[in-house]
Amino acid sequence: MFVPPELTDAIIDHLERDVPSLSACSLASRSLLPRSRVHLFRNVTLGHPRQANSCANFHRVLVDAPWMKRLVRCITINAEKGVRDIPDGSWDGDCTPMNDRVQDLLWKTAHHQQWICTDPYLPQILDALPNLQVFSANSLRWRIPATPSWESAALRKHIQTLRLDYVEFDSIPALVSVLRSLPELKVLSLGVILSTSHPMFALPDGPLLKLEELDINMEGCARVAEFIVTSSDLVDWDVLKILRVRRCYKRQIELARKLIERASHLEELEFGECVLPTNFEAQCPPLEVHRLQHLRVTITSPSSLYWWTCALTQGTEQSALASLVMLVASPDDMEEWYNMGGLLSQEKFVSLRCVKLVFKSASPLFTAGLGLVILVVGGPVPPGKG
Repeated sequence: MFVPPELTDAIIDHLERDVPSLSACSLASRSLLPRSRVHLFRNVTLGHPRQANSCANFHRVLVDAPWMKRLVRCITINAEKGVRDIPDGSWDGDCTPMNDRVQDLLWKTAHHQQWICTDPYLPQILDALPNLQVFSANSLRWRIPATPSWESAALRKHIQTLRLDYVEFDSIPALVSVLRSLPELKVLSLGVILSTSHPMFALPDGPLLKLEELDINMEGCARVAEFIVTSSDLVDWDVLKILRVRRCYKRQIELARKLIERASHLEELEFGECVLPTNFEAQCPPLEVHRLQHLRVTITSPSSLYWWTCALTQGTEQSALASLVMLVASPDDMEEWYNMGGLLSQEKFVSLRCVKLVFKSASPLFTAGLGLVILVVGGPVPPGKG
């Protein structure tokens, strides 16, 4: 039976993150091989020379299979295994304090102990990939060297997405220099960014960053975030559409507020775990969210639930929100969520089409009570509301 290639391509595209299934497809039929390869070799992670994914081993693969060069779109460099943020944003169960890991990283980078400083294959690999668009770096020092290096090779690529976590720069101006060297940069993700203390400085003239998406760890790079907010000639704020802020604590919430206010055309906001000030009602007024189209928040405490309820309640103008997602760490009071359901059924939320509540842990009684919230959100509804 003949199956149109458009259909088989769509099926394989649906399996883009399922490596075992992609491998099976590549072996099942010669006609399935090209599309399977597109996803199998799209993302490559390079690690320590003693690991199987070392630069030397991958360079050897590229020499033996040169067709692979054009398929690689994303390179991730994990320079120091174990020095990284916890995936779920929680430090529970982590026996190494962040400060100790940072100090260990600083010592290694300062004394050139990392393999990435002297690896001869990494610059050759980066130069050999014509379609590289995404570059991720974890746990390393990014220098601005005068001689050819992996840093200079990375800056010669058409990078559209840059993700940095536990990366040390000589100074904030050095980070700015790197960002401005990537004219096609659209997505920037900043985790823990380290840099030496630097006095106030005038930013040299340069092109504005045309960022469409910004993901920032407020605890890990508060100084960088403050510099981004206060610099009038660094980011073209009219272009930014998606903003994600994580690990936001007390005073950093005001810094996040300034980011939101600067992005006048912001459409989507994801606000991760946050810790409100003790007297948050007086010190930290709710955020303005009704001009957004998509809102995703993490509820970590009753006070944060109240804070976001106030944000949704304030104002009488019609809300532009089309979707609302709430990630709840530990639900406590069913009545509060019932009130939330009544709030979202108001006339001002006529554009709201999707409400999703995700609970990490909930009792059977609480789960059964969610039906009440769904009923309240679902009706009565204003005309035209789905």
